[in-house]
Amino acid sequence: MSKNLSNSVLYLMSISAGLVVANLYYNQPRLHQMVVEFGVSESAISNVPLATQLGYAFGLLFIVPLGDKVSNKKIVQFDFALIILSLIAPFHGKHIF
Repeated sequence: MSKNLSNSVLYLMSISAGLVVANLYYNQPRLHQMVVEFGVSESAISNVPLATQLGYAFGLLFIVPLGDKVSNKKIVQFDFALIILSLIAPFHGKHIF
């Protein structure tokens, strides 16, 4: 039972993948503004793009291969739970890292 992807789904997936990768670099033009807003040093704010790119690499190396062994639904549920927990976690202090 082989199903082919329709062109619209293929285009949607291609655009989504491109936006995810582009999102890694969207913070770089705003780094100086973050330095001013948060009152941290430029060396401290350089951890922002480092963390986003390391997180993306971590996902490619460790999370993507889980799709072969674990149900995609369970991966998405775990991912959403982790995102929700990180959003409601209290932010203590002024420093980002």
